This record gives sequence, C-alpha cells and structure tokens, in this order.
Amino acid sequence: MAMVVDGWPPEPEPGRGPEPEAEPERSVLILHPHWKVLVGPVILGLLIIAAAAAVAAVIPAGAQAGTERLVVLAVAVGWLPWFWFALHDHRTEFFFYALEFEPFLILSITLCLGLILGPARASVMRRTVGAGVVGAYLLGVLLNFAYLYPILAGKIIPYSDWLSHMWYHGWI
Repeated sequence: MAMVVDGWPPEPEPGRGPEPEAEPERSVLILHPHWKVLVGPVILGLLIIAAAAAVAAVIPAGAQAGTERLVVLAVAVGWLPWFWFALHDHRTEFFFYALEFEPFLILSITLCLGLILGPARASVMRRTVGAGVVGAYLLGVLLNFAYLYPILAGKIIPYSDWLSHMWYHGWI
C-alpha cells in the first residue's frame, strides 16, 4: 500500500482507481512530496542567467568587456532574486541582504561613471560635460546619504522627521 505524506496526494474517490497516467507522478509525490517547490527557483535562476547573458552580449567588445560582463553577471545573480521574493511572496526586503552583491554594484556604478566621463583621448568639451554629470551624480549621492543617515545609523529622531523619510508605504 502506498504511503500518504501529510494527506497529499489525496486518495482517489472510493470505487475509483488512480488515473493510469497519474501513477508515476503519484509515486514521485509519495517519495518526494516537495519536488515542485524547486521548480520556481530553478526557473528563476535560469531566467537570471539568461537576462545577464543578454545584457553581457550587448556590451561591446573591448579591453574591459570581460570585466564589465563579469560585473553585470554578479549584480544580476545577487539582485534579481529579490524581485521574486518582493513580488511573489510580498516579503519585506532589508538593506543588509544587499551585502552579498554590493561590491559588484559599486563596481558597476564606477564603470558607468567612467563611461560617462569619457576616455582620456576624448575632446576637452566631452570630458568637461562628463565631469559635470559625474560630479552632479556624486553630489546627489552624498546629499541623499546625509538625508538618510539618521535612519541608517538608528538615531533617535522626531516622528515627523522619521515619517518624512518613509517614501514608500511598504517601508512602514
């Protein structure tokens, strides 16, 4: 007699045997009742690899192409699974989960800022505009850090200040 684990799979109705085509799956469910749990993460992993490969294929060949592709892959592998948990499970995601891919995120931002700045042999006008854009971005990052510092550092602040830092209702 087959063993039923946690009431699954359900027994057939009395007087009716199992469907012949369902018998192999029934035995798998009896032996490994949670095999279907792995299907979603495996598909997600394959989609992450495919997306990273597509982005890496768009990166033009050059001296730094290998580095850029590696950084894109590392960021994708670390960051894209968050979307599964945030959208599918509606879980709260905390900042410290980003520590595993944060170095690669910083490298990708640095590489992008280098592309905006332009190569050393570019015209003076191109480098000046690039330096202005990079400087404006870095100033914005510093201002945002100064604004969020009391929250990130766990400082005691008035409720109205705290509430002004909660930009999304999901943060509360």
